[in-house]
Amino acid sequence: YFHEEQLERVEVEGDAVATSPADSLPGSPRHVLTGQQMTLWIEQSILARALVEGTATATYYVRDRDDAQGLNVTSGDELTIGFDNRRISRIRVEGGTQGKYTPESLLAPPVPPQQP
Repeated sequence: YFHEEQLERVEVEGDAVATSPADSLPGSPRHVLTGQQMTLWIEQSILARALVEGTATATYYVRDRDDAQGLNVTSGDELTIGFDNRRISRIRVEGGTQGKYTPESLLAPPVPPQQP
């Protein structure tokens, strides 16, 4: 949805998926949002808020400044996610709430992509 030629909102229905790199290094892991329906609100060309509904899951890598801290997987019937400075700043979970945090020291290193 556009307002005065600026992208304002994106709606995805049915097996919605959104990803972004966890950092700027090549081959870095990716943050992933999944659900049956997803609405993304854009402000000044930057993602400001997301609403994920129906078997909603947020998988994201926690950072303290640029230091990797671990992996957080949050799920529920509905996730409302706020972003500040292009990073997740808050998550509100409703219905069937589950969450799992794995410290960086317990994560397996990412497998580098295969070269042809």
